[in-house]
Amino acid sequence: EKTITAIEGNKITVDIPFNIPMETTYAKPYIVKINDSGKIIHAGVENLRVDSYYNGSPVDENHAYYGVMILNAKNCYVRDSSFKHLLYSAVHCKNGASQITVKNCSFLDPISEIKGDRRYSFYAGWRAQQILFAGCYSYDGRHDYATSFASNGIVFTDNVSDQSNEASETHGTWVTGSLYDNLLHIGNKTNGLIAFANRGIYGVGYTQGWSGAGIISWNCLSPAIVGGNPPMTYQNFMIGQWGYYDDEYAISKTSEHANRIKSYWQVGSGARAPAELSEMKEGTSFVGDCYKESEY
Repeated sequence: EKTITAIEGNKITVDIPFNIPMETTYAKPYIVKINDSGKIIHAGVENLRVDSYYNGSPVDENHAYYGVMILNAKNCYVRDSSFKHLLYSAVHCKNGASQITVKNCSFLDPISEIKGDRRYSFYAGWRAQQILFAGCYSYDGRHDYATSFASNGIVFTDNVSDQSNEASETHGTWVTGSLYDNLLHIGNKTNGLIAFANRGIYGVGYTQGWSGAGIISWNCLSPAIVGGNPPMTYQNFMIGQWGYYDDEYAISKTSEHANRIKSYWQVGSGARAPAELSEMKEGTSFVGDCYKESEY
């Protein structure tokens, strides 16, 4: 969603830059006038605590999935709130949510099995756009800070993933313009990582394919940051890292994560993932063939 600020002949100027080139090889870009009349506008949630009742089992799944879900809404916020013992998300933005701020929120002690379609702590998907997650904390999540399904312009800044079980990532189906800025993976023997790559035919219910383009990891900390270089004129970027986990467990995880993502790679019959997706260099968490800068 953008606002046209000028029209000169066949040249149109908009207020927000495009995240990726308007590549016309396989599809023709077009412009459509939108109508916000049905959207919830200027709403907020703050100083809220949600604690889901469950039966005492750490894998009970007959209880609350979400803390706050935002859909078909614009210019809204959630802040200074905590969400405990949920199954899926603290804050979940989807279905046309746009220009949303989620600030200083926590996802704590989720209750569920640790497997697919669970524990997406802070999530933007299904055409969500221009969403900011700032100063948030996730403990024992899976995809703590994740995007998918044609979302764009999603920013995760100054967030913490503590004792994660999976990747903070572009989870599939062509996300564009996501920024991971100062995302810190902490906790003894965390399984967390950051990833934006080709997920091929992997997925439950949907083939995930190239997960994203115009994605940036900027000064993050993680045992592994795995970035793939998309085809044609698209690009992803890994720039800077806060430090490097040099213990034996973390190094083994870097290799494990890279090889697992490499195994997803499918771009046609007989295609192979680039060697860079499993090549590791001492002193850096960066793995992959996207653009890299200040990797040590």
